[in-house]
Formats: sequence, C-alpha cells, structure tokens
Amino acid sequence: MNRTWRLADHVHAAVCGIDLVILDAHDGAYFCLPGAAIELQIDAARGEIETADYDLAFTLRDAGLISPAEGPDRPTRQALPEAPRRDLASLEGPPIRFRDVLAFALTWLRAVGHYHGRAFDHVLSSGGPSARSNSLSELLIDRSLAFRRLLPWAPFQGVCLYRSHLLKRHLHAVGHEVQWVIGVQTWPFAAHCWLQANDTVLDDTADNVAAYTPILVV
Repeated sequence: MNRTWRLADHVHAAVCGIDLVILDAHDGAYFCLPGAAIELQIDAARGEIETADYDLAFTLRDAGLISPAEGPDRPTRQALPEAPRRDLASLEGPPIRFRDVLAFALTWLRAVGHYHGRAFDHVLSSGGPSARSNSLSELLIDRSLAFRRLLPWAPFQGVCLYRSHLLKRHLHAVGHEVQWVIGVQTWPFAAHCWLQANDTVLDDTADNVAAYTPILVV
C-alpha cells in the first residue's frame, strides 16, 4: 500500500527517468538514488512523495528529509517551469552605455558578500524574489544582453551558480524579476542552474538546459 510522505521544507525532489534526486537546499547537498523512482510519485506543488517502498521511505525519514504527511496543509510550492524553447544566444543587444557599466559594477560589489563563503540557501535567497508572472519584455532582454557583454570584465566569473546569482541580483536591482531554476541530470549526475522568463532562458541555451530536470525554482 502506498503511503504519502512530506518533504522537509528545505528539501526538493525530482525524477530523472527511473532515478530519484533529492536536494537539501540548506547546504546544496544532492542525493541520487538510482532506480528509486520506479514505485514513487512526486507532487511537486505539495512537496510530497507517495511510495510503497518502505525501506526507501524510512531511510529518507531517518535522514531528516521526509516525514509522514500529517497535520495541516502547507502553502503550495512555486510551480516548476516548463523547459524553455528559446534563448538569447543569437542576439547581440544594444551598445553598452555608461549606466549599464555602473549598474553592473554596483551589482558585483553588492553580490560579493552574499556569495563567497555563504551557505547555499543564503545565496539563493539573496538573489531577490522569484517572478510570479514570469513575463518577458524587450527591456529585460536588453539588460540581460548588456550583462552578458560585461561579464568577462568581472574579476571573478565562477560557476553557473555564481553567474546566475549575479545576473538575478542585477535584474532585480533594475526592476525585473525572473525565475532562477536549479536542474539535475543522472548518468552522469550533474546539477546546473539558469535564469528563465516565460519560455526563454536568459543566460544559457535552450538546448543545453534541456538535458536537466528542474528540481527547484526560486
């Protein structure tokens, strides 16, 4: 008999084929359980999993990742986005203006203290609120393209988490809210993140992120 379990508030899960991937967003730890998704269903909106595999469930429970789905319902989690169909890779954008350089420099200076040496959940929360309407505008596109052209001048460019954190803070500072998507894949296991507005990925290509299954959006 299937039983429903509730993911901890800081825990997120995704199914990649027959594999289960769990993300502990407190410290950015990923757990990949090959074949564990065969008899398991995930309700991402409710943050719940349903399974008849009690060995798996008790292992996750003992690790503090899930608990019995009892008590009042929690607020619905933000819906994971559909795979983007478009990107900005072929666009050049307008000429760089002084205000673009100034905004980029201020973003970088303010972002440094919120990334290096910080916990994973702090980095995510310090990027600014997630978009609810997730709309795409010409101004948002222009500012994303300006950021892309200025990024090579940054003292430290880092991995995808840092680059998307920097861009999200930059867009938030000039009045744009976008979705920050964390995705995973297995065989081989890898995690990746990108920014998305509507069906457009802003800092990567649609073909590249198509290999990843979203597990968390902030």
